[in-house]
Amino acid sequence: MADNLYRSTFWLYRSLSCNYSPLAVIDDGSCIYPGDPDCPLGPDLTLDSTYFDGLPYFSSDFSIESYNADWDDCAFEEACVTGVGTRYVLKFGVKIDNIGDVDYHLGSPGDGAPGFIYSPCHGHWHYADYGEYILYDEFGNEIPSGHKNGYAVMDVGCFDGTPKYGGGNMGISAGCYDIYGRGTSCQWVDLTDIPDGNYTLVARVNWLNNPDADGNTEINLSNNWTSVCINLERDAPGDMPTVTRVDSCAPYYDCYGEILVRQNMIVMANVMALHELVI
Repeated sequence: MADNLYRSTFWLYRSLSCNYSPLAVIDDGSCIYPGDPDCPLGPDLTLDSTYFDGLPYFSSDFSIESYNADWDDCAFEEACVTGVGTRYVLKFGVKIDNIGDVDYHLGSPGDGAPGFIYSPCHGHWHYADYGEYILYDEFGNEIPSGHKNGYAVMDVGCFDGTPKYGGGNMGISAGCYDIYGRGTSCQWVDLTDIPDGNYTLVARVNWLNNPDADGNTEINLSNNWTSVCINLERDAPGDMPTVTRVDSCAPYYDCYGEILVRQNMIVMANVMALHELVI
């Protein structure tokens, strides 16, 4: 327990550093933090939690709907659903802001920029390994619930920048944002075969922090996720589940001690306090 808490605390500090590396396992004193003049400039993607917190009403951000999936359906071919027939999917939207001082530039698929896959179903290019939606049970187990295979990354609007990117040359300009509304294809998790109970739904973006087309990596990964706690309940087996928001849920630690499912930053502060008590 003490060792796990140590690793959790170490992960927290290093993930906030400007020169964060997910492969680092030992604190060698080289971490630098925002405000340090040596902190590099770069893009900084963040998920807007107000699109994903189910407040003030759960229906503000989420809706449970039925979806009929055939064997030749794009959603089935791209594993957005975990089976065919009538599927019960929880739909939601996400908003991704670039609050950094450098564009997040992915380039043009037609020019051979890496990371793109062509979707025959949709007839256009998607950027892979960018966003993911993960469902965890109360024991921290990842539950298969379908996945979104790729994204078209572009400037939908700006809060303090100038839009530059669209479907032909993808990216998010500094001071701009991208939005995937709940009506977007595969913008959901498939709850059809998920048992009743409490779960944590996590949205993550650019979690691998792969270099973009200009060689830039993000300067901060601590804001690349958001989560919501939900409860599933059915009147009878096979029915469409009723999905409601749960006020809180326990954090989940993976085998490296990295906090993957957290309700908010207070949880991480509590981990540090426990660490001090245990060791």
